[in-house]
Amino acid sequence: MIDGKTVSLAAARFAVVAVCLMAAACQTGPVDKGGRGVRLSEWRAIEVADVDLNLPLLIPVKVTAAEYQNRDNQINHHRMELDGGKGIIVTEHFPTAWYSEATEKRMGDLDVFKVALARRFERTFAEVGEIREVVHGSRKAIGYSADVDITDPGRGKCFFAVAAYRLKPSTGYGNDPGNVDTVVTISYCDVDGQVPDFSRALENVAVVTNHDAFAEALVEK
Repeated sequence: MIDGKTVSLAAARFAVVAVCLMAAACQTGPVDKGGRGVRLSEWRAIEVADVDLNLPLLIPVKVTAAEYQNRDNQINHHRMELDGGKGIIVTEHFPTAWYSEATEKRMGDLDVFKVALARRFERTFAEVGEIREVVHGSRKAIGYSADVDITDPGRGKCFFAVAAYRLKPSTGYGNDPGNVDTVVTISYCDVDGQVPDFSRALENVAVVTNHDAFAEALVEK
């Protein structure tokens, strides 16, 4: 179980804020931002090999805890603690549907990303470096990443990214516009300034289709 008293869950809170800002897909109690009622399961601890995206295999750090939550029996939420609390990954994946055009527009809005950055680091003195567009090797991707220098003494460096992807192939349905079906938020900080490169993960994220093989690969990593 990810401990709510650790730094990781503080990061998780900011990561969820970022998803809310970028995707407008989060609830504020029993309803989402559009006023629609939502049903959320309780967060529960799971094995890392049971997450639905291959990020634990791609990232250059260790996933030390993982949790799962379901929304409306449609959207899978996962959150993963990184290196015992240095960072967090929060994902939302629509296995059988997709997000709206409005969500895609927000995900591609640089000003919205800057607001998410400001919220994430609002309690620290931070200098944001170059903001980069997120790309994927073979799938539709929309979003941004940035390196951040924390200027408080001894606070080190951080990495922050929010991106949306279309990971499923075309369904062939007439009402399928090809919109994104997955949102990924990564937040990671290191007081020694040793922030790893997450670009490989952002460029190659995919849905896990064989969990046995995925589990074996994680053991060998």
